[in-house]
Amino acid sequence: MAAITAVWSFRPQEVLMDTIDANNTWTVFPGQRSSYSGRPTTSEQFVRIFRLRYTAVNTVNMDNMIQFYNLRRGPYEAFFWYHAVTQTSYTVRFGEAIAAQTGPYVGALSTEIIFVVTSG
Repeated sequence: MAAITAVWSFRPQEVLMDTIDANNTWTVFPGQRSSYSGRPTTSEQFVRIFRLRYTAVNTVNMDNMIQFYNLRRGPYEAFFWYHAVTQTSYTVRFGEAIAAQTGPYVGALSTEIIFVVTSG
């Protein structure tokens, strides 16, 4: 297994923490609540996730985010992420693909990115 060296350096406008069932699947609808589906499991099968919301991203940063995602081979490869509010570093992976939406400002894009915590 290769050492983890990649670091996510894009600071979001909002960070939400959640705990989900590892056997569940989740679907994120930008600008709306997420929906969960799956079967009940024991408490050992819960995982922590972070939802990073970006509301005003320019096209250069969005392209860089997508490139970072592609270099990690999507949700396959873990990387480091530093939570600036709690001042904690996490090893995470992507929970789903990155999809840009038209943002609230002219020329801006928005997205919600899910990180699944693998350690930290």
